[in-house]
Amino acid sequence: MIRLASLRGLATFFLIFALSSCGDVKRVIEPRATSSISRPGAATRSDLLALPDGGHVVNSQAVVVLRQGLGLSDFLTRHGLTQVVVVRIDQTDYILVEQANTLAPELVRTLKALKDEVESADFNYGLEAPEYVFEGGGQPMSFDDQGSNLDDSGYASQSQLGHTHLPEALSATSAYGVKVAILDTGVDRTHPGFYGVKMSVGRDWSILPPGSSAYETRNGLDDDGDHVNDEAYGHGTHVAGIVKLTAPGATLIPIRVLNDDGWGTTMGLIGAIADAITKGAGVINMSLGLTDDVDHVRIAVASAVSHGIAVVASAGNKPTGGDQYPASYPGVISVTAVDASDVVAPFASRGTRVSMSAPGVGIISLYAQAPGHQALYARGSGTSMAAPIVTGGVAMAMAYLESGGQQSAQMVVDTSTPIDDLNPTVRGLIGRGRIDFLAAIGNPEPPLEDWEPMPSPSPSPNPFPTFQPKP
Repeated sequence: MIRLASLRGLATFFLIFALSSCGDVKRVIEPRATSSISRPGAATRSDLLALPDGGHVVNSQAVVVLRQGLGLSDFLTRHGLTQVVVVRIDQTDYILVEQANTLAPELVRTLKALKDEVESADFNYGLEAPEYVFEGGGQPMSFDDQGSNLDDSGYASQSQLGHTHLPEALSATSAYGVKVAILDTGVDRTHPGFYGVKMSVGRDWSILPPGSSAYETRNGLDDDGDHVNDEAYGHGTHVAGIVKLTAPGATLIPIRVLNDDGWGTTMGLIGAIADAITKGAGVINMSLGLTDDVDHVRIAVASAVSHGIAVVASAGNKPTGGDQYPASYPGVISVTAVDASDVVAPFASRGTRVSMSAPGVGIISLYAQAPGHQALYARGSGTSMAAPIVTGGVAMAMAYLESGGQQSAQMVVDTSTPIDDLNPTVRGLIGRGRIDFLAAIGNPEPPLEDWEPMPSPSPSPNPFPTFQPKP
C-alpha cells in the first residue's frame, strides 16, 4: 500500500497548473507562471525527491518491468519489495513497487542493476494539469463564472468557435458512437449539461491502488500547501464539457488521473491509458503533462497509438520553452492555444513539436457543481481548453468519415487553417494551423448559412447521487 505521506508529498512539485477554487470561482482569465512549493504538515521534502536534472518523484517507489517468465511474488520477496499496483498493457506488466526507508534513486539504481531479472526500472514521477501555479501564497484559478450569469445559450453559441466552422460541421455529424476517454480530474456526472450524454465512468487512478470510479470529488484539504483547497475541482468537468460541445453524440469515458488539487503520478497515467484501451476508446484527451520524458509513459502512449487510438494532449502553458509530455511524444497531437483572432495566447507553449492550435482563451464550458455555489458554467483559459476542442474534431472525423482514430487525427491536423501570417514571431512553432471542423470532415455540402445555437436538453430528475465534499 502506498504511503499517504509519500503520495501527498508529490503535491510539493507543482510546475504549471491553473484550475478553479471549488466554492468561489474567481475572475482570473490568464494562466500564471510556474513555481515550486512545499506542503507543511504530514508531508515534507523528505517525502518528495527533486532530481538534480529536474523533475520530482515519489520517494521509495519505482516502476518496474520484469523479464519474461520471472515470478513476481518470488522477485518481491527476494528483494524486500512491496507491490503497490500492477498494470498490464499489451502483455507487458508495469509494476509499482515500494521499499520503505529507501530513497527513490537508490531503489531505481538497485533495480536497474538486476539485469537478469529486470527489463526496465524508472521513477514514479509527478504530473499535473498544465494551467497555472501560485507564486508564494496561493492564487485563485482561471475559471470565471461571471457572477453565475453564464448559461447554456452562451455555452452553445460562443463566438470563439464560430470561425472554426463548428456549427456547419455539427449539421453533418454529432460524432455519435465514438468513444472519447478524458484523462483528468474526473467528471461531475450529476451536472444537468450531461443529461442524455452516454458515459462510461472509468476508475480513479489519482490514488493508488485505484479507486472504483472517476467521479469528480473534493476532500476539503489543502493537499499541496498553496493555501487554496481543492483548486483543481472543476477542471475535468470543464474539459469534458468542451468535448460534449464539439462532439455531442460521443460516449465520454472519464478516467481520473489528477486529484482535486490537480496532481497525479506517471503510474496512474499508465493505468488510465490501459483502461482507455480496454474500454475501446477511439480518442484519448490528456489535458495534463510533465516536463520529464519517462520511458514507461512513452511506451504506454505508443501502445495506445498502435491500437489506432488518436491521442490528443495539451502542449502546456510555458511560452518560454521546454517540451511537455506526453504531448511531445510521436503520434500525439500536441495542441497549443490561440484567442478568438487566431493570435497565439501569451501563456501558451510553442515549439517544433506542437501539432496544431485551437481556441483556448475564455472558453465557456460546464462547471462542476459545488455546495454553496450555483454556477453551472464558467469561462476557462489554457491549453487544457484547446486540447478537447481538437479531440472533438477528431471524434467528428471518425464518425463522419468512418475512419480510425489515427487517420482521423491526421485529417484534423492536415486540414487545419494556417495562421502563421497572424503570428510572425512564432512562425513554425504553433503547428500546422488552427482547427477547421468542416474541413476536418471533408467539407460536406451544403454548409449552413447561419449558426443557430444548439439547444441544451432540459434537465430531468437526476438518476445519480449528488456527491458532497468530504468533511
